[in-house]
Parts: sequence; structure tokens; C-alpha cells
Amino acid sequence: MRLSHIFSTALFSLILCSCQNNTPSAAQTGHTEAQKAEQEQKRSEIMAIHDAVMPQTAALNRLSRQIKEFMQTEQEAGKLDENRQESLLEVLKRLGEADEAMYDWMGKFYSNLDLLRDSMDHQQVMTYLDAELIKIQDVDALTKSSMEKAKMAMKRIRNQSTD
Repeated sequence: MRLSHIFSTALFSLILCSCQNNTPSAAQTGHTEAQKAEQEQKRSEIMAIHDAVMPQTAALNRLSRQIKEFMQTEQEAGKLDENRQESLLEVLKRLGEADEAMYDWMGKFYSNLDLLRDSMDHQQVMTYLDAELIKIQDVDALTKSSMEKAKMAMKRIRNQSTD
């Protein structure tokens, strides 16, 4: 994992933890308790997807390393043909895109609802959260599809190694 990703994750976690208990009253924000509950429920839905996908970034990086190691070994042995190399490079590209998508989303997502409530009405907050839900669902789908393709590539690699 790149140092910038580790730093981003640590910063995101710190912000998330430090801001969760600073809840102003409805009079301060103009949001009713029912609206706050709806917003919290949507935020929780978003974070549940994030929390399911985030651990998969380690698997993305592991698969990427395995493919790179295989490519280097095969290249050194003169066994890596152009089609296979292009196919594996495409798999690596998709793994990298999935990894980047997660960290990009985390860097842009405002998880502190109090800050959002200070500058947005309820409908604007919900619109923002709905858009973020779609974004994290896209990250989830990209992560799953790129991992599946990488696993299939690794399976083919292993099968060809035993032939």
C-alpha cells in the first residue's frame, strides 16, 4: 500500500472518530431529530459498504504483487508472450483503479453530518448522501469485478504452471 493511502486512511479515521460526538441541537442546525435520524441511517448504510470494501484493498494489493512477481519471473525466463502480458497488464490496471477509487472516495467523502447540516438543509444533505451511496456502490462493484478478474488470471497462471 502506498504511503499516501496509509496517510489518507489514518486521517480519515481520525476525522471520523473525533467528530462523532459533537452533535449540536436541532435548534442550532435547523434539522429535526427525525431528519437527523434519517441522515444517520443513510450515512450508516454508506459506511457499512465502505467497511465491507475497505479490507479488500489488502487483497487487491496482494493480487497485484502476485501478478507482478509472476510477470517478472516469466519475463526473465522468456516465457511471457505479448498477449499474456497485455492481459495481465489490463488486470493490474483494473486492480489499481479499484484501489485508487476507494482512496479517492474516502478523501472526498464528508462523513461528519454536523458540518453538512451547518451549510445544507435536510434535502440537500439527503441528496449528497444518496450521491455518495451510489459512488461507494460503484467502488464496491469495481473492487469486486477487478478482484474476480485477477483471481481468474491467477487461476489460469497456476493451471498453466502445472501443465
